[in-house]
Amino acid sequence: MTEKKSPSKKKIKTVPKKLSVQSVKKITVKPIENKKEEGKTSHLSPKEKPLKKKTFPAYPPSLNLYRHIAIGFVLVVITVLFAVLYVSTMKATIIVDSVHEVVSSEFVVDITLSPIQTQEIRGKVIKGAVSRTQTFVPSGEGVIELEEIATGVVTLYNTSTSSQPLVKTTRLLSPEGVLFRLNESVTIPQGGSVTVEVYADEKGASGNIEPTTFTIPGLSETKQALIYAESTESFTGGIQTQSVVTQEELEASTTSLQMLIEEEVKLLLRTEMGEAYSGEVYSQKEATVTYSIEPNTQVDQYDVTISLEMIGVFYDQEALAEIAQKELTQELGKGREFIEMNLSEMSLVLDHYNLEEEKASLHVELEGKVITSRTSEALKVERFVGMTKEEVNKLLLEEGVATTVSVEFFPFWVRHVPRLKDHIYIEIQ
Repeated sequence: MTEKKSPSKKKIKTVPKKLSVQSVKKITVKPIENKKEEGKTSHLSPKEKPLKKKTFPAYPPSLNLYRHIAIGFVLVVITVLFAVLYVSTMKATIIVDSVHEVVSSEFVVDITLSPIQTQEIRGKVIKGAVSRTQTFVPSGEGVIELEEIATGVVTLYNTSTSSQPLVKTTRLLSPEGVLFRLNESVTIPQGGSVTVEVYADEKGASGNIEPTTFTIPGLSETKQALIYAESTESFTGGIQTQSVVTQEELEASTTSLQMLIEEEVKLLLRTEMGEAYSGEVYSQKEATVTYSIEPNTQVDQYDVTISLEMIGVFYDQEALAEIAQKELTQELGKGREFIEMNLSEMSLVLDHYNLEEEKASLHVELEGKVITSRTSEALKVERFVGMTKEEVNKLLLEEGVATTVSVEFFPFWVRHVPRLKDHIYIEIQ
């Protein structure tokens, strides 16, 4: 009887494990299991028995892979940080040298002892008068021109064969037709000459002539060719100047004296009023001026007399300044702000007054300098989003908002205004 040899099992070669510093993980591979369906018989042969679980050694990933992942992560982080930094630090500063404008206001305020209305302030009206006479010495600068008789000297020539007598007032005629007369009687000897003084027939500058030759109209035409006169020097005296007190000098004396009297009247009114009020304004009511001489008179001294009457209005200066500031602010308008409002330079004019009721009205004028403010529609930051430096400059200059405009970007390579409005800054100068 022969023995049946059992089927020989194939030997599976196993790969010897390699030793490593790192621990080796085993990967378990599950065999495919054939599940029997219910009610069915398995047709697997003995040889087709389920495989045993096999394990294989796992090797660690390459170091280059980790290096690439790390580098990529760092690059992403740097890019994100750069983008955040760029967006958060990017800005534009627009520096505007604003146009200066003058805003003016004028109004009327009433002065009364007991103010009750908005445009009324506490105050009082009083009157004062002073009369004074002052003596003045002429300055000598006042000069007038007087027409007088021009005079000169001529030489009479006689080329005839006989002497020629000429009586006083004998006429001599210049080529220009100006007539002169001899100042004395003379006789011109034959072939000789005589020097004599002559004077102009009429007053005025026409007698002031240059050296020339004269004819003697009283002689016959034949003798006129033989007997004649010549001058070697200019004639003078037709116009003379005289130092006088002119109308202009009288008016200048009046002005200087009136200024002294006005200050005297103001001092008189201030003394009467005391220190009850901080503000004051004056108006001249009457002024009478008299002179001791007429204009263009030559004198050593003269008198000027002035009688002056003035009205003084004293008021609460702080109350007026408060009203003036409100009135001027109403003229300001939107988008502008004051850089100067000098209330001490208000112009005050006494409009009318009533001494019995102790009331007065003042006409007030004042000015203030303004510039464009940060709240102006022209300087809204959203207007400049995305613009270049040139576009911002052109826009503000054409609109008359600024005299000069400069734009500064950060970082330096930025060329357009950021789209984030809170990164746009406006400075007004």
